[in-house]
Amino acid sequence: MNAEMKAAFTLVKPLCDVIMVRPSPESVAKFVSRVSELKKEVLQDLQQYLLFPFITHVKPATADLNNELLRNLVDAMRVVLEKVNVNNYEMCLKMEIMLLTLLYDKSRPKMVSKVPEELKLSVMKCLTVLMLHIDNKFRRKLLKTQITLLGQVIYISVQIAKLERLRSLRYAAIECLTVHAGVNVRLTENYQLKEQSLEQPVVEMIARVLPGVVGALQDVAVCPDNPGNAVIVAAIDAIHRIMCLTLADRFLKTSDEVSIEDFAAKFNLSIQCNKIDSRETDSKCNDLLLQIRNNKEEEYTIAIILDA
Repeated sequence: MNAEMKAAFTLVKPLCDVIMVRPSPESVAKFVSRVSELKKEVLQDLQQYLLFPFITHVKPATADLNNELLRNLVDAMRVVLEKVNVNNYEMCLKMEIMLLTLLYDKSRPKMVSKVPEELKLSVMKCLTVLMLHIDNKFRRKLLKTQITLLGQVIYISVQIAKLERLRSLRYAAIECLTVHAGVNVRLTENYQLKEQSLEQPVVEMIARVLPGVVGALQDVAVCPDNPGNAVIVAAIDAIHRIMCLTLADRFLKTSDEVSIEDFAAKFNLSIQCNKIDSRETDSKCNDLLLQIRNNKEEEYTIAIILDA
């Protein structure tokens, strides 16, 4: 540990100890002030130590931890996350689950907790920053192993965007949704992921929740309660980005490279080709008929008509 790191650790350790034992609005405010003064390089190395007290305390409100203090803790976490690149998968997973727990309540009709809008807004922003500041290898691991968790965050986000009244909260929920779906403007370029190795797992994840998410975003966009222009635009843009990424075909072969064998292999069908008497077809049609049989031996006939 170099001299600069030791000096930074000496500054923040007393505050971390106080927050760990008994957090208060004053101690959290002092922590945020001190952290804001530190360099990003220092915070990057100290991130686990700085975040540990918050991971310990952030949970649904109790008598000793009211919603206002809880919001302060979540906002302080976000201040740290904005300045670092999360380098520990287990810590990332804990924070994701912990923040989701604040908003998820399966006993309620839409499974959204009955907590103040201000707390929901803080959690949405923190979830967004967390997913924007994780290493790509951890993002890939989340996409492959935590689809259910990501799906729950997306579901809660879209429900908040539909049901809440606070416009800034609805906008933040859509932002959180796009980040977890991998289509946020900061993760993409020309509507394609900047990190191309993530594209397949992202699309596979989105495909599982596509109808519900797009339908809910459409409800937000046409909401009669005047959600505000920014919210409407964000909802339409999210639909656009999701559809562009999901339906992108840049990895497919071009039409002149696709053969009948490729078609048969994709659908696991046997193919027979028979010629058609040109006298039985229109002068603009080619004399090609494909008979395709599926595994149940049901016959289908596909006439591929080409310009003469």
